[in-house]
Amino acid sequence: MQTTTATSATTPRVLRRYANRKIYDPYQSRYVNHADIAELVRSGSDVRVLDSRTERDVTGLALARILSIEENRAEGARAEALFGLLRAASGEAPPAAVERGGRRAPPEAAPSVVDALLAQGQRGAFASRGWLAAQREALAALEDRARARGEAAADALSTLLSVRGQLERLARRLDQVHDQLRDAEEP
Repeated sequence: MQTTTATSATTPRVLRRYANRKIYDPYQSRYVNHADIAELVRSGSDVRVLDSRTERDVTGLALARILSIEENRAEGARAEALFGLLRAASGEAPPAAVERGGRRAPPEAAPSVVDALLAQGQRGAFASRGWLAAQREALAALEDRARARGEAAADALSTLLSVRGQLERLARRLDQVHDQLRDAEEP
């Protein structure tokens, strides 16, 4: 892939993630993979990934996925950086610098990095709790609608059974009247 940068230093390159999890770059007019996005970030581009349906910013998820893929390839290199961040946050003597996102960050940046990671996790937990509560409410509403429809169907069935009973009585009465008329006609 050729290295491209954002059109402006302040304007991020907006990518769209679709339901099939493919990510489209309108600037290049093509779908891009995680390696392409990593290359954009490494080349200095400010990248944003938006869900095409909800317009929700999913940049953090995309970047976490890229880091996860690279972690599997690096076999422990990222773990050492995370150990360094945690040690710096706890006050232990960290290495001279902590690697973060391909750049070297000073050890004093570690607490803010850890806080940011924790905040993202908390936001994810709150979002998950909110989604779960919404699903519970939707299920309760669905159960209420199903119960109301079931009661309406039971009432309709009760009415139909009552009408059926009346029709059977009328049919018997008509048979009786028919028999009486036939008996009256016979000399």
